[in-house]
Amino acid sequence: MTPAIDPQVSNGPISRLYGLALTSLDEAHEALREEALRLRDEYFEDAKARADGKIIYRLIDVRGNGKGSVSIVWCKVFFIKGSNGAKKHARTPIAKGLGYTYAATPVTIGMDAWFVELFHLYEPKLAMIREQLLNLGKVRKLLLMQQRKVNANPPVA
Repeated sequence: MTPAIDPQVSNGPISRLYGLALTSLDEAHEALREEALRLRDEYFEDAKARADGKIIYRLIDVRGNGKGSVSIVWCKVFFIKGSNGAKKHARTPIAKGLGYTYAATPVTIGMDAWFVELFHLYEPKLAMIREQLLNLGKVRKLLLMQQRKVNANPPVA
């Protein structure tokens, strides 16, 4: 994420207030990321409990791009032959399409009933987090732009 302007170099009280708002948005973003990670771990535990020792072919990935952006995706698990002949698992993200919610069919096709049940339990929660993360990013970008404008040309006090 692009950092807010440092309060020590901010140009007046309005810029400082924007900085506080940006800090609050960053805290909300981090809380949403932590909630997504918690749901991912909770899903995996539920899936392991229901899979009866079978391989779980659908996982939730919570990824960050290093710049503060977080993506929450369902992945297909498959196996490939490694260089030494051993099987290695790999995963590929399932396309979500437009919007915040995955359609059930691409994710659940060919899966056991217990997985379909888990998908319908977790996907609405994950979709809500995806939407909130996107909206937080938009609001943060606008506030940062305004803070920069105010800092460059402060109003007369």
